Amino acid sequence: MPRTYHAAARPTMYFIGVTTTKSSIMKVFPAWARELNLDAVIEGIDLPLDDTPGHYREAVDFIKHDPHSLGALVTTHKLNLYKAAHELFDGVGHETELLDEVSSISKRGGQLWGHAMDPLTSGLALEAIVSDGHWSRTGGELLLLGRAARPSPSPCTCTTARRPVATSPPASWSQAAARPGCARCVPSTNASASPSRSSTSSPPRHATTTPSCGHWRPAPSWSTRPDSARTGPDPR
Repeated sequence: MPRTYHAAARPTMYFIGVTTTKSSIMKVFPAWARELNLDAVIEGIDLPLDDTPGHYREAVDFIKHDPHSLGALVTTHKLNLYKAAHELFDGVGHETELLDEVSSISKRGGQLWGHAMDPLTSGLALEAIVSDGHWSRTGGELLLLGRAARPSPSPCTCTTARRPVATSPPASWSQAAARPGCARCVPSTNASASPSRSSTSSPPRHATTTPSCGHWRPAPSWSTRPDSARTGPDPR
């Protein structure tokens, strides 16, 4: 069912999800606003899973043209929303170009921008957990589990491609795009390449093991696009 959008009366950030009222951000954001003395509110936009492209476009178009609607957090719909409404963005960050997804919508100088923040935040968490030199010292490998629409670079890949990090990349990594009810999604063997002493500018090798169900996906090519090649405002 189409949603009716009303012009925001004050600076507003939206949370585009499925059941937004149940999310902790609806309590955390007002606390942030009070602490930072921001005149801003957050409002949820609930859309069903795999909603129609037109509904995604309506949400983005409303935010783009409403003066007090300043941006949005996107969770479940980050892939479908960008696929349906990518041409409405005036610019996107490098991670969005790489992953074809948007988790952060913002306005800069009257322009609507989209960024994929998960690789950055996940990468920062990974760097905080993994000690310096872990991958080169141990020859460690990375296994990325999750149900994906298509193969996608790992958080470690995106973070290292974005800026130099203290830790070298994994010697190899694999991605599993599992489907519910499939007992064969996890391969019995890992055919990843042998460990190598990679630097942050060298691509890690990835697993090629493929169960008969076909849901196991090899990792895509490593991206080493330099910082200077990116366009648009830095989302950090």
